[in-house]
Amino acid sequence: CRLLPLPPRADYRSGVTTPSTPISTSEGNAEASNQVSGPKYHEQAAGVGTLNPAELAVIDKVREAYRGLYPVPCTACRYCQPCPNDVDIPRIFEIYNDAVAYNIQNVGRMRYSGPRLEGHRVDKCTECNQCVEACPQRIAIPDWLKKAEEFLGPPK
Repeated sequence: CRLLPLPPRADYRSGVTTPSTPISTSEGNAEASNQVSGPKYHEQAAGVGTLNPAELAVIDKVREAYRGLYPVPCTACRYCQPCPNDVDIPRIFEIYNDAVAYNIQNVGRMRYSGPRLEGHRVDKCTECNQCVEACPQRIAIPDWLKKAEEFLGPPK
């Protein structure tokens, strides 16, 4: 077994470049194995990719705050598609959620009235509820479509 040196790596905390721990290869095999030797590697790897309970709690709070910005809990899974009336439900909810979350009603109105949704807007909805039955989040889709239309449609 012979050792091949790795190129130097930077210690991003201090800005210092240090030699890396060599990796071993099998004789006659030019490919490196996944075995890395040296105590520094194991010290550096310990705890990598793990979060303590306090850090996990912060992530949960951020996740919930982020979800709270969007009124419709649509994940754009598209299970509601194809709509028998050709309403582009995920796109409408995306535009509505973005407009509400970022407080950009005027931009939402422009996107909603644009050519991409021509023939696929809320006015085509007949409330057949096929979308509700297909939705894994059990969103009251026709009700939310009406709210989206009120918010994104022309000012009254």
